[in-house]
Amino acid sequence: MIWQSVPLMTAADVAVVVLVGYAVWRILRHRDRFPTAWTAIGPALVANGLGLVALFYAADLFVLHVLPSMTSPDAAMATMRDLHLNYSWPVMVAATGLIVSGFTITNQTLFTTIGQLERPERELRDQRQRFQDFALAGGDWLWETDRDHRFTDIWQYTDHGRVRDPFGHVGRTRQEIFADSNPELMRDYQADLEARRPIRDLENYWVDEAGEEHWLRIGGVPVFAEDGQFLGYRGTSRDISDRIRADRRAERANVLLRDAVDSISEGFGLFDADDRLVLTNERALEMYKDLAHLHVPGTHFDDLARGLAESGLVADAVGREEDWIRDRIARHKNPGPRFERRLGPDRWLMASEQRTSEGGTVSVGTDITELKLREAELAASERNFRDLLEQSIQGIFIRRGEEIVFANQAYADLFGYGSPDEIIGLDTVRQLKAPEERNRMQDYAKDRQTGQGAPNQYEFRGRRKDGSLIWIENRVQNVDWDGIEAVLTVSMDISVRIEAERRVDRAHALLRDAIESLSEGFLLYDADDRLVLTNKRALEMYKDVAHLYVPGAHFDDIVRGTAESGLIADAVGREDDWVRERIAQHNGPNQRFERRLGSDTWLMIAERQTDDGGSVVVAADITELKRHETELAEAKAQLEAVLDNIGQGVAMYDAEHRLVFRNRQWHQLQGYPAYLGEAGTSIETILGWAADHHHWRDMDGPDPVARTLSLFQSTTPEKFERVRADGMIAAVAVNPVADGTMVATIADITERKEHEVKLAEATARLQAVLDNIGQGVAMYDAEHRLVFRNRQWHRLNGYPDHLGEVGTSIETILEWAADHHHWRGMDGPDPVAKVLSPFHSRTPEHIERLRADGMIGAIEMNPVADGTLVATIADITERKRAEQALQTLNEELEQRVAERTAELSNAQDELVRKERLATLGQLTATVSHELRNPLGVLRNSAYVLRRAINEPDSRSDRAIDRIDRNITRCDRIIDELLDFTRSRRPELHPVVLDDWLGGVLDEQPEPRDIIVDREFGLPAARFPLDRDLLHRAVVNLYDNACQALEDGESADPRITIETRKSVNRIEITVGDNGPGMASEVREKIFEPLYSTKGFGIGLGLPIVHRIMAQLDGGIELDSAPGRGTRAVLWLPDRSQ
Repeated sequence: MIWQSVPLMTAADVAVVVLVGYAVWRILRHRDRFPTAWTAIGPALVANGLGLVALFYAADLFVLHVLPSMTSPDAAMATMRDLHLNYSWPVMVAATGLIVSGFTITNQTLFTTIGQLERPERELRDQRQRFQDFALAGGDWLWETDRDHRFTDIWQYTDHGRVRDPFGHVGRTRQEIFADSNPELMRDYQADLEARRPIRDLENYWVDEAGEEHWLRIGGVPVFAEDGQFLGYRGTSRDISDRIRADRRAERANVLLRDAVDSISEGFGLFDADDRLVLTNERALEMYKDLAHLHVPGTHFDDLARGLAESGLVADAVGREEDWIRDRIARHKNPGPRFERRLGPDRWLMASEQRTSEGGTVSVGTDITELKLREAELAASERNFRDLLEQSIQGIFIRRGEEIVFANQAYADLFGYGSPDEIIGLDTVRQLKAPEERNRMQDYAKDRQTGQGAPNQYEFRGRRKDGSLIWIENRVQNVDWDGIEAVLTVSMDISVRIEAERRVDRAHALLRDAIESLSEGFLLYDADDRLVLTNKRALEMYKDVAHLYVPGAHFDDIVRGTAESGLIADAVGREDDWVRERIAQHNGPNQRFERRLGSDTWLMIAERQTDDGGSVVVAADITELKRHETELAEAKAQLEAVLDNIGQGVAMYDAEHRLVFRNRQWHQLQGYPAYLGEAGTSIETILGWAADHHHWRDMDGPDPVARTLSLFQSTTPEKFERVRADGMIAAVAVNPVADGTMVATIADITERKEHEVKLAEATARLQAVLDNIGQGVAMYDAEHRLVFRNRQWHRLNGYPDHLGEVGTSIETILEWAADHHHWRGMDGPDPVAKVLSPFHSRTPEHIERLRADGMIGAIEMNPVADGTLVATIADITERKRAEQALQTLNEELEQRVAERTAELSNAQDELVRKERLATLGQLTATVSHELRNPLGVLRNSAYVLRRAINEPDSRSDRAIDRIDRNITRCDRIIDELLDFTRSRRPELHPVVLDDWLGGVLDEQPEPRDIIVDREFGLPAARFPLDRDLLHRAVVNLYDNACQALEDGESADPRITIETRKSVNRIEITVGDNGPGMASEVREKIFEPLYSTKGFGIGLGLPIVHRIMAQLDGGIELDSAPGRGTRAVLWLPDRSQ
């Protein structure tokens, strides 16, 4: 009975034992992987379950084997049955639960532990990948060498992937590949290799088959086996060729900068942000030669200031060195306007300082010693000039606008005022002019302000302080008064002369100013002496050789042809000699000379050099003026100096009575020999000569020199008249100045004296004089009947003889003139009354009338107190024509000045543009160097992020795409800046154009949703091209076309690329059907920095334009809103 239950129990027990055994086996097998915290839990539960099973089996064995010997077998069997029925399954379930729970916990702990052990392995693999990515971010190459330092593996990483050993360097040592650019550096490098030390920042280069240098920065670490055996090196390299080339360009730019700084005439100093000297030039060292030892790079500005103050070189710093140093340092830290500095006793500098954008300072010093000396001389000259004006016996005043700012005592006396102070501030037109003269004077002032040719000499009726009227003659000259443009006027009382002229000779009331036509011949030559421009007048002057004067003709050829024509009188018979002399004269400094053409024509020729090396030749016909050469020379002198325009002689003597200054009129009116007009000549010498030669009639009698000298030695002003031996009468005034200087003036009053004599003889000579003057003169009584007329009056009026009879009324004459339309303007109702009205006026009248045959007459009507009217008529036809010609010439000259001004302005704009481009080039080189490194890091970082994320079409992936596009855009902007600021000579190589262009387009990213049509028409033609320059131009236009279509406005976005051969040129056309451009955009599209896009800097098309110009070709643009854009790149046909 007992043994019958054993098999059943044994099968269950075997299952439990197997399960328990498996659990124990797993625990023992992986016991080294259990974490300490879980080791006591799982095995404890299993042990308790095993213990419970063991206890049950121990009880079962006891009942089976021991209990029968102690009791009866039946009792033992009953106990066995009771044990199995009541306790076997609960014990087994409990034991199984403990064992299964312990096993489960143990198994989970094992799986967790195994997972934890596998995580470091994954992290190790990830860390190894990250190391590789970081290595690539720090370099363009990964490499390994063996223990002999031969390359065993080289990988180059590019945007298109990695390439193994692209240049065939595997198996070679670095010494076999790289150039020995720095022997000392290579020795250090070899020492590091032998010592198995890491390599850091080694820079060297190798040369490829095309001869191009590739510079690398190399870094690496030694690799050792676990047993410490050296295996080789492993590291990265970065391509730094662009940086090396940029450094070389910067070094060349620095050399050019230094040369440029040394070549300027000003002293130059550059300080950095720490106020230490960076750069100075030779001129600065010359200015501060005693302190040249301090002007070395690195010297602090404070030390320079102290050295300068303590040297005694700065006059303002002597005795107050510390204060001067503090002031100088403060001025340097806060730069202001330019300031002057005195160095030593006789040198002056003008200094200026400006801050640089980096916080440094640029200091520039200009030697102004000569300017200071000229200022002192100018100040002394101005004092002398004012003294001369003050002491003049003629009235002189200076006005700005209509307000008097200076007047001398003579001018105050002229108008009846007690002193010049009463004159200053008066309105010259309203207060010093007769009412009838005011409009004319105002017109003169306006014409003078606008440059329309107001007369420089004129007569008018002036109004004195007491209201009386006098006749004044004014001579006017524009002058600079206290730095402001003003008008200097010399006034002379001509009342006596006017009165005499009225009563004696009305015919001489007006001074004839025969204004000649100022039409001039004009020729312009360029810097190569080739004719650029000539005018009609010049061709008329040289009409016999006009065929020589064509644009492009060389000066030498024109001169030789003119000489050989016989036109030049001086060249006849000596043509070769004359040609050499003329060319030498032309190549010399500015010239002004006279030339005779033929037998009776004279020209005044003036040559001036232009700023660009060319020359201007102006020829004026002076045939008529040669007869008046003396008067013209005098007029020229009056234009050269203010004092030569006042019409009197002026001289200044010092306290020792030696001549300091005299004008030409002084010497001319005195009539002395030339050597007596030299500065330093004493009055005693001059008077001694005059006495010996009986030059003045008042120098007879005893001791004439002492008697005359006493007048010059007086301490009060003296005025006296003298008669020269030849009869000239002079008015002399001597005015002493406070410092002992004496100002003397002399005026020729012979004419005035003669008028006074003539006044007494007027009645006897009136008829003879009037019949021999050049003007018509007539006198009418109070009833307007003709009393007298001369021959010129009848001839100039053109009346029939019966109207010239005495007693004929003016009404009869005017009725005849109206009936015969003799004078223009006598049409309309009652023409006689209209013309007769001026004859009833009681004031002088001036009328200009045009005769039917074209003669212009100037009529002056002057009423006399008894009702008599004196009328004069002068033929001013030629003068009016000359005035019209003068006005036309002035307009032409103003136009030429405006054109020349525009040319100079354009040249200046071009110079500024070039200076800006030079500055932009320097800035671009620096910015590109500083930006490309961070852009490279950003690109590599984006690459690492993309590898790490590895989730296509995710938001992160799109963000990384945007980063890549913007980095590429930044690179393109930098490339555009570099392309725009540098140029190189094109390098032409034969190219199959269609194949090359197809390759260029294949390299470009395929635009999304845009169709690109290729219509190539030159499949096998070869042309010499600069592939690099043309590549930039084509890609630029292609990118512009893509950008124009990105907005999606076109329903069928399409780009068309065409090639074709036209007449003498080949064409590449890039067209799109985008929105197109308006006309105002097309006009500016090739201007640098002009852009219609929200990005970029507007240099793309200007770069294309310049590239095509370098290639001797061009770009043609056709665009309109709604029609798209079509750009044609054309090149000259050099097909092979």
